[in-house]
Amino acid sequence: MAVFEQSYSLYSGKLTPSWSRFLIIPRHAYREIFRSKINLSFFLACFIYPFVSLILIYLHHNSSALQMLDLKINNLIAIDSIFFYRLAYLQGIMSYLFTLMVGPDLVARDLTNNALPLYLCRPLSRTEYVLGKMSTVLILLSAFTWLPATLLFFFQVYLEGSQWWMSNYFMLSGLIFGNIVWIVMIALLSQVISAWVKWKVAARGLMFGLYFVSSIVSNVFYEIFEVKWAKLLSIGELIRTVWRVTLQHPNPPEVSIWSAITVIGLVYIICICLLTRRVRAYEVIS
Repeated sequence: MAVFEQSYSLYSGKLTPSWSRFLIIPRHAYREIFRSKINLSFFLACFIYPFVSLILIYLHHNSSALQMLDLKINNLIAIDSIFFYRLAYLQGIMSYLFTLMVGPDLVARDLTNNALPLYLCRPLSRTEYVLGKMSTVLILLSAFTWLPATLLFFFQVYLEGSQWWMSNYFMLSGLIFGNIVWIVMIALLSQVISAWVKWKVAARGLMFGLYFVSSIVSNVFYEIFEVKWAKLLSIGELIRTVWRVTLQHPNPPEVSIWSAITVIGLVYIICICLLTRRVRAYEVIS
């Protein structure tokens, strides 16, 4: 509008609280993500195994259902640390595949279209921008990782009683802590790859290969040099170590949990540094 008209005025509507402004980013991102039927179908498929686990827990405490299905309780999978480890492991794989589908496109699209100045010229800092992009992934992954695992754990406590809780309470912290450590790591990795590899197909290929290449390199070093620290080169082995220790799996890991957490912490720091360097309102080309 022309300045001489002087008909403009400051915005007088309700302001979004500063602490929750980053949530605007995932709110709009979900419209784009679930516009794809493939993404929506895969997201719903991620709830299949938790639903199967729910049925297994229920059957353990329903004799009439067992008789109707002609099953014996001894033939069912035991509800123990192995049961919840298998749940965490399979949902961890599903979360990695889902992040592979939706993660690499989040930051790359903004960088390709030079959209960062439009974000950062508003009352939104770089930290809030990165947090908003990560929240897009973290909220979706939480929906089928640690949240259903926690609900299943309490469902088992409700059916089994306080005695089972006293014997297995440690698994609750393992389910929550282990899953959150995992989804934060893959969310950071997806955002770093998205920020540095602007081509969506290449970014997805790099993230797909990162899991398998790290496992292959880890096994090669382990077989050649026969050193346990080689297992720390695999991102999959890192989180499996955390799950095995926190859930008290009968088969202990080959490396200590403290070494695994240290390496995971280094991965966090490296990812944050790379994102800080890449996510800027403008890029200086010399």
